[in-house]
Amino acid sequence: KDSLNEILILAKKQGLFEVVCCMLKETDELSQYKNMAVINVARNIQRNMFWQHHLDCYENNSDICYIKGITLSRFYPVPDARISGDTDILINECDIKGISTYFTKQKCIVEKLKSGMHHFEIHHETSGMLEVHVSLCRDFLNTTLFKNMLTYNEPLIDITIENKTFKTLGINDGVNFITAHLIKHFLQEGIIFRQVLDL
Repeated sequence: KDSLNEILILAKKQGLFEVVCCMLKETDELSQYKNMAVINVARNIQRNMFWQHHLDCYENNSDICYIKGITLSRFYPVPDARISGDTDILINECDIKGISTYFTKQKCIVEKLKSGMHHFEIHHETSGMLEVHVSLCRDFLNTTLFKNMLTYNEPLIDITIENKTFKTLGINDGVNFITAHLIKHFLQEGIIFRQVLDL
């Protein structure tokens, strides 16, 4: 029991509690943890469904590209167990006003895009945060950290998860983006093992 507790405490610190719970063999000792994992997974599904529904309703949704969390979950044995703290999308800069207006009407709190930043946040009282990117990396970071080596030029691709189709980055662009994202976090604040598994 002590070793199970240690494993699950470590898994939680590394952002993998739900993934590990879903992969371990069912036992009496595990059942209480598995119940917690199921609740967390259900909340994650509910949050994703909220944002997906509203993004589907947004009139210019054909240009929305999903990045990070939900697009990476398809590589896990139990996709729903790969929990994200938010939902991330990439949009065209010309859609900032439209998407901001739409979500303001949905009773969300919409932050403004700050100067020099490449994303802004939209918050909902019960469904968490939507992080809206207008580019994949701040120009400053691409210039200083990556020496302008980050280029994204592949067409978007369609992926299907649980009978739902999304647009996301092409394979090489996706790998480049997740690698750069991991390096940025590693240098700024450190990383968790889930980010390594994502890559």
